[in-house]
Amino acid sequence: AHWARAGDRFDHSAEIKNGVFHTKAARVDFGSLEAMDWTPRFQDQPELSNWAYDFASFSYAPKLVHEHGADGVRTVARLVQLLERKHPIGGGRLHFVWTPISVALRIMGLASAAAIVPRHERGELDDEINAIRAHIALCERYLRVFAERYLGYNHAAFGLVALCVAHVALRGRDGAKALASEALASIEEQVLD
Repeated sequence: AHWARAGDRFDHSAEIKNGVFHTKAARVDFGSLEAMDWTPRFQDQPELSNWAYDFASFSYAPKLVHEHGADGVRTVARLVQLLERKHPIGGGRLHFVWTPISVALRIMGLASAAAIVPRHERGELDDEINAIRAHIALCERYLRVFAERYLGYNHAAFGLVALCVAHVALRGRDGAKALASEALASIEEQVLD
């Protein structure tokens, strides 16, 4: 419920399934869902450069599922599969969608979206939910190694919270206490009394 608020700035969620992504003042029309990719754009407008991070974070996923139900889940699952295919891990150079902050935010966006799928629709969406869960698991494995654990910037807190969220989303609450404690300690160390 808290993470879903991050999606408030995505006013045009219905257009995503048609290949159009809006965030803040930036709009990109890819032509179709299948043509969407996370290649940076707007190099001539640096003030719009964060559009790609918004796209990669999937913070819009809870809003998409909330507003469009099963169709939203299908769109999110397809986008996850496209991201993995178009920007795979490996090959010598990591694409920016695999920066630790993008991965951390994506875990939270996807876990939040999967959590709000109505129970009566879950049976017909097993393949899509499994694709989302598999991506969360991939992100968790990646983040275990590459989380930014240094103090002094909020990326550390995001990474540690995301590891806790991924654990709960994939395995339930058992065993999450140590991760939650580490995440809380990071937050407490970064916030003044």
